[in-house]
Amino acid sequence: YLTCSSKPFTPGGTNADVVTIKYRVADGQFGWNAVSARFNGVINGDDEPADIDTCIYKPDIPTFFHLYVAGYTTHALEGENMLALCYRDDGTTFAQEMLVIRDGDFGGHDRVTSVDAMDWVGDDSGTRAYVTGWRTNGSGAFDYMTGKCRSASNAMMSDWPKYYPLAGSANLDKAAAIAAYDYFNSFVTGVSNDSVSADNCRSVRYNDANP
Repeated sequence: YLTCSSKPFTPGGTNADVVTIKYRVADGQFGWNAVSARFNGVINGDDEPADIDTCIYKPDIPTFFHLYVAGYTTHALEGENMLALCYRDDGTTFAQEMLVIRDGDFGGHDRVTSVDAMDWVGDDSGTRAYVTGWRTNGSGAFDYMTGKCRSASNAMMSDWPKYYPLAGSANLDKAAAIAAYDYFNSFVTGVSNDSVSADNCRSVRYNDANP
C-alpha cells in the first residue's frame, strides 16, 4: 500500500488531496486506481497524509483488510485538523468505511504524524487504530495529541483525544510515532522542548479501560 498527496489533474486544480494506492505483488500493477482512493476535504483545501497501516478485519478471510490512513485536512475556520481514514479491502472491492476529522480545540495546525492499527477481535464495532501528532494550543505552542478510533464510527472514541502536557504549555511538543501493544495500551514518543533545554525525547504511555 502507498499513500501520498496529489493535486488533481483539472484546470485550476492547485490543492492537494490524499491518494491511496494498492499494488499487486505479483505484477506490480495497480490494485485500485488512484481516483477511487482519493480524499478531498470539505473546502477543497490541502489534505496531506503522513502515515498508513493495515490490520486484519476478518481473520477467517486472509484477504480481508482494513487500511488506515492518517494526516491532516484543511478547514475553513479551524485551520488544519487531524484526519483519519479507514478503507475496507476485501480483495475485489475497496471502500471508505470511516472518516474522523478532529480539531485540537483552538484552531491552528493540528496534524497526525503516526497511526497504528490493530486486528479485529470479534465485536460489532470493527477494528481499532491509535493516531498521534500535535495540536496548536491556546498559547500558540504545540501539544502531543493522541486519539483512538473505531472503524465503525466517524468520531473518536469516548475520552479521546488526550493531550500532553495536560494543561497545554508554551513549549513545542510534537509527537512523532505511536505503537499500540493491544486495544488498551499505547506508547507515544516525540520531541518536547522546555525553558531549560531543547529537543528532548519524551515518551508517554496511555492505558485505556475501554477497548
